[in-house]
Amino acid sequence: MREGILRRRAGRLNFQNRAGRLFGVDPIEALESRVLLSAPAGWSPLLNTPPGSPSAIMQLSDGSVMIEYDPAGAGGNAKKTWAKLTPDASGSYINGTWTLLASANISRLDFASVMLPDGRVFTAGGEYGENNVSTTNAEIYDPLTNRWKLTAQPNLGNIYDAMTVTLPNGDVLVAPVQPAVSGATMIYHVATDTWDQAYRRIRHRNMNPLD
Repeated sequence: MREGILRRRAGRLNFQNRAGRLFGVDPIEALESRVLLSAPAGWSPLLNTPPGSPSAIMQLSDGSVMIEYDPAGAGGNAKKTWAKLTPDASGSYINGTWTLLASANISRLDFASVMLPDGRVFTAGGEYGENNVSTTNAEIYDPLTNRWKLTAQPNLGNIYDAMTVTLPNGDVLVAPVQPAVSGATMIYHVATDTWDQAYRRIRHRNMNPLD
């Protein structure tokens, strides 16, 4: 099996191997519950199917895979239900087992997400969440306690299907932010649970937030 990590980038799931090469996977493939193998045409079904249709995926620091899913199996809907796939003793995800995780506070779809240096998971914004409140908040999941906690509310603009990256000091850069001037970004300070406006991107385009 290829060794590496799964990353979410602009609506796609990317498998990044140790050499840094990215293999793009459309999220719809996740609905088929398959994993990439090193064999020449290489997909193999999971023996244990997920509890619903996955809409987001992230590998945790312990090697398990965390998914947001729709229990109804429809897919494409904002949800706050999460589960985790743990590989078996030999490291195989094909024989892995699913565990239901605590539900998030807010339902989201197409949201910003990143794993923090300490192994917790940061999520922010998104589209089509309940009452559209997903665009004005963020939360952090702690795998050790299986709990979600809302961060201080970002009040510098709405966060839709933005991108995130952890900075060298452990803070999180979120971009872009709407409906502030196009190109606006924000920084979340993890240690102090505070938000600041960051520099505008030099190159940007006007974006429809629900585009």
